[in-house]
Amino acid sequence: MDLLQRRLGRSHALICQGSFTQAREILHSILAEGDKHGTVFMLLGYCALAEEKYEEAIKWYGRGLEKEPGNSALQVLLGEALLMGRKEHEAKEILVQIIKRDEGSINAKLARALIEAEHLGVFTIRYGGKK
Repeated sequence: MDLLQRRLGRSHALICQGSFTQAREILHSILAEGDKHGTVFMLLGYCALAEEKYEEAIKWYGRGLEKEPGNSALQVLLGEALLMGRKEHEAKEILVQIIKRDEGSINAKLARALIEAEHLGVFTIRYGGKK
């Protein structure tokens, strides 16, 4: 395993432990060194989403998709962040694309589940706002 993979793994472990500041420090140092791997942006998005910083999460997932435009996992995460940030229309557009493009995949199933949860009002109940 190379150094980048070890650092990404360490960052992910820190995020899982709730140590977002330490994880961000590692991830920002990776970016400062010039490595713009989509996983770095995904992990920064995880940090923001866990802290309910939805606009920040949307930004990081969007930057990850600039690097890896076909990454369905990043698209699902972006859709989730958009739903949590009360941007339902944008979220549904992205999630429906995944369902159509990757039918039967785990990411398509996750996208469908997010749309169904939004339809049931789960995001309205949990994250406020009007349905």
